[in-house]
Amino acid sequence: MATTTTRGSPDGRTGVRALQPERHVGGVARRRQVRWIVAGVLLVVGSALVFATVWARAGSGTRVLVLSRSVDAGHVLTSSDLRDVRVSSGDGVATLPVSSEASVVGRTVAVPLAEGSLLNPRALGSGHALRSGDAVVGLALKPGMFPPGLAAGDHVRVVDTTSASNSGTNGSSRSTAGARGVVVTIEASTSAGDGSAVVSLQLDDGAADGVAQLASAGHASLVLVPAGS
Repeated sequence: MATTTTRGSPDGRTGVRALQPERHVGGVARRRQVRWIVAGVLLVVGSALVFATVWARAGSGTRVLVLSRSVDAGHVLTSSDLRDVRVSSGDGVATLPVSSEASVVGRTVAVPLAEGSLLNPRALGSGHALRSGDAVVGLALKPGMFPPGLAAGDHVRVVDTTSASNSGTNGSSRSTAGARGVVVTIEASTSAGDGSAVVSLQLDDGAADGVAQLASAGHASLVLVPAGS
């Protein structure tokens, strides 16, 4: 503890007064230490809130399709070109959900896309790419003429439902018996409102004309079969 001498006291005696600079300096240091501790606690709490927010958004996101490798325009997509990631549903970017993979495989890419790009519907061509010798036929089918739950990518066999008495008069119908194809798209018929659907079927070009005639006459029915059967 430091001391100092004071003169000129009323009784003429020399006085001694104690000063405590150490206590003053120590109080300032303690106050600064408290401020740093408070700032550190606030920083930790803020970081935890940010992490919790990001984690919550990631957990509530949607799984969408992205490219697993770079592709050029005109490339026909395969399953190996695709993978999925989870994104926030509030990002405002047009994406394709994982559930649409079956309808995406076989589509052409309209523009060059880099690896990791979110697959955007506008980046795809208007339809599936066709191999030489293939064709796509549209069939307007009523309930009972196709399996419930039929989806894009399913393999089907076309059945001629023409009655036995008339089957001999339609050579095209006989030629399409057992024709097989793959469902490209299936859309509910909004105009009918009875559960009817319009199915786009990719199949061999040699059977396309006969299947189209059956469909227009209302005599085509689809049977679900295993792939490659």
